[in-house]
Amino acid sequence: MRGSSLGDVLSGVLAATLVAVSCSSSDLLFVESGDIVGRWEWVRSTGGIAGTTRTPATEGYEGSLRFEADGTVEWREDGELQWSTTWDLLNVGSGPLADRKVIAYGDPVFGWDEQAVEIRRDGHLILTDPCCDGFEHEYVRDGP
Repeated sequence: MRGSSLGDVLSGVLAATLVAVSCSSSDLLFVESGDIVGRWEWVRSTGGIAGTTRTPATEGYEGSLRFEADGTVEWREDGELQWSTTWDLLNVGSGPLADRKVIAYGDPVFGWDEQAVEIRRDGHLILTDPCCDGFEHEYVRDGP
C-alpha cells in the first residue's frame, strides 16, 4: 500500500462494499401479479425463533401453492387441498412489511394476513412472514 493514503484505502473499501450490496440485490426481480400466477412447489422454509430449516423431507409431505389470475390461492399437501382463499399483490405492506411488496390474503395463510414477496433471478418465489422470528419460504415453479 505504499503511496496510498488512508482516503484511497477507505474509498476502495467503500467501492467494494457497494459492489457487494448491489450484487446481492440484483438477484431479485421486480414482481408483478402475472409473475406469481401458477403452481409453485415448496422447496424449504428457513427461520423461526430457533433458526430451523424445514423441507418436504423433514415434514413428511410435498407442498404446493397455486395462485390463480382470478385472485384465488390454494395450498395442497401431497396433492390434497388443505385451504383456499383470495390474494392480492400490494406495492406496500403494513407493520413490519411496510417497505416491501406483499401478497395480502383474504384469510390468514400459515397464520399471516400478508407475506413479503420476491422472485429471485433463478425464478424461485420467496414468501417471507411479517415477523422477526418468522420464516422465509422458498418455492420453485411447477407449471402454469
